[in-house]
Amino acid sequence: MQRICKKCGWVYPSVYTRTKCKYCGSILDMQHCLYGNHWAPVSEFSFPGGHRKQHCKACHTKNVSNWYKEHPGKHNLCSINFRKKHRGAAEKAYQDWMEEISTLPFKPMTEAEWLTTCSYFHGCALCKEEYIEIRQFFVPFKAGGRYAVWNMFPLCGKCAVKPPTVENPFIWFDRYIPTNFNTMDIPEVNIDRLVAYLKEQIERSKQVEKASL
Repeated sequence: MQRICKKCGWVYPSVYTRTKCKYCGSILDMQHCLYGNHWAPVSEFSFPGGHRKQHCKACHTKNVSNWYKEHPGKHNLCSINFRKKHRGAAEKAYQDWMEEISTLPFKPMTEAEWLTTCSYFHGCALCKEEYIEIRQFFVPFKAGGRYAVWNMFPLCGKCAVKPPTVENPFIWFDRYIPTNFNTMDIPEVNIDRLVAYLKEQIERSKQVEKASL
């Protein structure tokens, strides 16, 4: 199989296993997998974080799966450490969030602010369902959350069926920390958008407070 550089047109033999053209430096369209000894599109060698490896995703998954089958104890330990890491990150995020909102002046959310929030999410903030049924607290009231624009978001009936069983919303939303809610597999991009929106409202509240001093 020949490998052709689309930029400069240089033709490489199948034994050329590098990712880039050695003349113009552009990425070639095919790459040789060292694990499976086969050719695959270069996109199959890109991993999270921008890393490009010398083995494709399919062979990587197969090798990891086989290794875990041979070392079941290691697999369980990795899973425990993985969840522990996520829980620690969620607890740190919650601590920082609580410190942030503890200094905010309380101003009850107006109906206009609620309608603006609903309009921003175009329905349920989590699953994008059109119909809204619940005004949900991000931080529960009993944990210090308030009915303010920086703490409220819209939920549909389906997402409201499983209310949070923990006060930390970052644990509630993390799919890798088992709770009654995150089994619903809410897209992470939706959660990130919700958190970013509430952070923006926190910053606006700070600016309003400074302007009033």
